[in-house]
Amino acid sequence: LMRALVLTDEDVAQYGKYLTELSEDMLNDLHYDSYTQDCADRRASACSSFRMTNSGFHAEITLKKDDLVFFSVPYDDGFTAYVNGKETEVIRVDEGLMAVLAPAGENTIDFVYQADGYSLASKVSLAALAAFVLYAGYFVWKKKKHC
Repeated sequence: LMRALVLTDEDVAQYGKYLTELSEDMLNDLHYDSYTQDCADRRASACSSFRMTNSGFHAEITLKKDDLVFFSVPYDDGFTAYVNGKETEVIRVDEGLMAVLAPAGENTIDFVYQADGYSLASKVSLAALAAFVLYAGYFVWKKKKHC
């Protein structure tokens, strides 16, 4: 995983033009020297800035060409990605991590996380609060009426 992204067949059809298929020799070259070179290559192509936010994370990267930007963050349906302010598809790569497509040039990438069911849960909580206020208000009104 240090030298390649693993994509599904569907994602290869859509995003394969941004990547080069790894040769069989490269797949089997598992030596310390090639590993350290892979690390240096990843470091050279990494984001210039990465920071956690209250709702996810923010990254900045400069690309020479349109490319997939990989994040070793576990994929979750609750993530929404924004590249340069525009919502972008989050691609599931490497059997459970994330990547996004970004254009050539300077890019800001924001991932925002909202847990599944959060929207529904907040609506149910507001409805329950309203019901409780009405219920409590009824008893206060009833008590004042009898006094």
